[in-house]
Amino acid sequence: MGAAQAQPAVSSATARRRALRHTTVVAAHRTIMDTTHGTSGNHLLAGSTGEAFDIEAIPDDAFSLEPEDGVIAHSNHFLHPQAKAAIVDKNVTAHPNTVHREARLRAALKQGRGTLTIADFQAALK
Repeated sequence: MGAAQAQPAVSSATARRRALRHTTVVAAHRTIMDTTHGTSGNHLLAGSTGEAFDIEAIPDDAFSLEPEDGVIAHSNHFLHPQAKAAIVDKNVTAHPNTVHREARLRAALKQGRGTLTIADFQAALK
């Protein structure tokens, strides 16, 4: 869990710009987690040394997802249990294929780990 309630809410773009000021993924992660978000958004952070995080932000809070079996996959719906409990995710109802897309992407990433091409990502996202 994240955001400090004392600061004014900012856009996802502002949160990302703040994170990009840092030289480590851990520092960038902390910045996004500590930002008070004005809107919902997803932030994928990865570093050259292999660390990676996915952050699901909602107004006034943020939730961190870590890789499962070395893979992070995300689609257009919330995955973190606390995020799902905190909001009504209308995107799942409007676009039910988002759930299947995330599962398909995760499976493709696990299967091709270390050898993935742009074409592999494009096929998994169809």
